[in-house]
Amino acid sequence: MIVIFGLMIFALSNSNNDKAPAPKVIAPYLLALFCLYFIYTFFQRAPRISMDDNTIAVKYFFKLKLYHWTEVNAVAMSSKQNYSVLLLFGQSLEATCVSFNNGEKLFIWDDMYSNTASMRQLIANNTKDKITDPAPHINTKLIFADKKTYAGNPWITFNSIIIIAMAVCFTIMFLNHPIHPEMAWFPVGCVLLFGLALGTQMNYFVLDGTSLHVKNHYFFWKNKVFDLTDINEFAIETPHKRSTSLRVITKDFQSKLFGAGSLREKNWRQLRDDITAIGIPVRADTYIGR
Repeated sequence: MIVIFGLMIFALSNSNNDKAPAPKVIAPYLLALFCLYFIYTFFQRAPRISMDDNTIAVKYFFKLKLYHWTEVNAVAMSSKQNYSVLLLFGQSLEATCVSFNNGEKLFIWDDMYSNTASMRQLIANNTKDKITDPAPHINTKLIFADKKTYAGNPWITFNSIIIIAMAVCFTIMFLNHPIHPEMAWFPVGCVLLFGLALGTQMNYFVLDGTSLHVKNHYFFWKNKVFDLTDINEFAIETPHKRSTSLRVITKDFQSKLFGAGSLREKNWRQLRDDITAIGIPVRADTYIGR
């Protein structure tokens, strides 16, 4: 938006027409106001937070709020909260919510801070009896002895169809209109770029003994392993304009999100039911049926 604002101002300043229509003159300045507003909103939603063993200091643009740990009423270490802009636009994002006795709330957004896990650890150390998140109680007798896979069909997903359709369209186009061999990098690059981007959302899951394996249909060498005893909670969610995903939250408050575009509702339900039976809480923030 800032770049567009600059280009519009540049175009107006170099225009030969001294009497430009009022909307054209006003538009770039309105755009500049929106830019400033969004920057202001970002720092208001994600202020600078300093914590120690006694206090929480929250620094906004024009004010500083100081809280003592004794003022904390409740803590949701992992929850979905509405991140709104202009009261009209917004999305549901993962956040830690700290509620105080005076009714105020402090949101620590996963996407806004690089050290969220460290802040959560300090919060947990000072508010152990006020955390509302359900604790895992793993029943080792129910952990599967054999592998159990939750994958779906990767080739009939929206992500795969887009990539296949692009490859087919480019192939038909160049069969009818041959191009110079040196230009072949463009369609190949487009397909590979989309494959790389969408492939990150093509994970699937395997429960194997005492571990959860995160594998990928496209990148077959990928194998992220989590010990079930190290996991505090799972969350099933649908991020904005992305595939339904599984969030893994560990006991040291690390949070990892894995898109799984090939899983259908029945796969998600089975995964939820099996993990819940083991004793690990599963939070479904998107509809997967019953």
